[in-house]
Amino acid sequence: MKEIIIKNLKRYRYNYSENKNQIIIKLGLSQIVKIKFNEDETISITDRLRGWNFLTGMIEMKIKNSMIYQTIGLFIGALLLIFVAQTGRIPFYPLLTILIAATGCIIIWSVFYLIRFENMKTKIIFWLNNKNN
Repeated sequence: MKEIIIKNLKRYRYNYSENKNQIIIKLGLSQIVKIKFNEDETISITDRLRGWNFLTGMIEMKIKNSMIYQTIGLFIGALLLIFVAQTGRIPFYPLLTILIAATGCIIIWSVFYLIRFENMKTKIIFWLNNKNN
């Protein structure tokens, strides 16, 4: 299994590194895919966002965890916006515009990273199912 994946990664010029029981594919923009080969002839494909990217900041985590992290951050931001709107000292609509713009950016980047990961996962499964390639 590992040889098939490595052959296709070389063929399509992906940037990767390998250890004894795993392959790490670097997709760019701080995104990596880890393929771990288990003892019972199964594989597990996981994703990671390295630190210093738009979604996770300086923390390394999975894409789905970063989506939860960002949802909590947006919820806190909305609560702060409601609190500020109650005081009336700061204009409400510019802050609402910033919150909506940040939400849009987070959704776009989350979907972008998720699609790239699922696309790579589908390619790996295709390579393993079509060993003649």
